[in-house]
Amino acid sequence: MNFISKNLKRLRTAKNKTQDDVAFAIGLKRSTYSGYENEVSVPTIEAIMKLADYFEITIDNLVRVDLTRFTDLNLRQLKIVKNDSSK
Repeated sequence: MNFISKNLKRLRTAKNKTQDDVAFAIGLKRSTYSGYENEVSVPTIEAIMKLADYFEITIDNLVRVDLTRFTDLNLRQLKIVKNDSSK
């Protein structure tokens, strides 16, 4: 099962980032990134690699693990999402 849309939103909100923040960081338009979160479009493998790097997560965890079941603290403890001190 592919959890990428839900996971992108979960990871973004866990890091207190906007869609604009993420899109700018990986070189996309906000509307393109929004399409990924809203299941309007599917990211290319290149975009998936950039997103995994941005969120400091493996591609496998990004695509195949339902991260919505984890709290923010659990994500940080599992080192799925690192603390972001630039909030």
